[in-house]
Amino acid sequence: MNEKFISEYISVIEQVFGISMHRDLFNKQYIDNIYGPSILCIAYIDGMPSATEGLWRNDIRGKVAYQSGGSAVLPICRGKGVFKEMVRRVVAMTKPEDIVYGFPNLNSYPAFMKFGWKEPIYYHLCILSSNNEYCRIHPYNMDEQYFNYWVKGKTDFYYIKRGSMYYLVSKYGRPFCYVVFASVSREIAMNYPRLNKLGLIFYRGTKETFYNRRFVGSHVITFKEETEYIPTWKVDSI
Repeated sequence: MNEKFISEYISVIEQVFGISMHRDLFNKQYIDNIYGPSILCIAYIDGMPSATEGLWRNDIRGKVAYQSGGSAVLPICRGKGVFKEMVRRVVAMTKPEDIVYGFPNLNSYPAFMKFGWKEPIYYHLCILSSNNEYCRIHPYNMDEQYFNYWVKGKTDFYYIKRGSMYYLVSKYGRPFCYVVFASVSREIAMNYPRLNKLGLIFYRGTKETFYNRRFVGSHVITFKEETEYIPTWKVDSI
């Protein structure tokens, strides 16, 4: 990537989402990535950058993995099959044994499903009542390497302790509701204040209940059906 490519990629993202994407964040995600090179794509119309797609290198338990992201299409590019072609091209640059996954929003989810991607699991918000049940669904703690690379410095987390386990939690957006981000070691938990407020603690589980139908669930999609467990704390949008 040269400076022209980077500035054009950021420009499309900013125009589509109406945000300011700081260069420091771009560098952290793509230039200083601890796992290796990512795959980024820009589509041009009449020489003008008009759409972007990317696969962020984000390995899972020692296996090469890429997370789909940076999906942005300007109005001039929509309805022309450009997004589908960008996704096809970036995936074609991975190896057959690589893991390719994503956490799509409600806008891009239908498109990925139309492209033939799979949804191995759909998460509902469930009340955290059992460490064993949580570990059955989410068998791995967030590792320290990933914490130091991507999560450390985020300010909207608290920690809770249940039995011998530590969890990072954040506000859900409703009064007195919190959701588990990840199970972590004590050393990681101590980077954040303890949650001493009363509230309901939810985690992303597989059960559909009478209460969680009111909450928005979480899609996890993969390019290949046989893909292993994808940690929900790998999401790039924290």
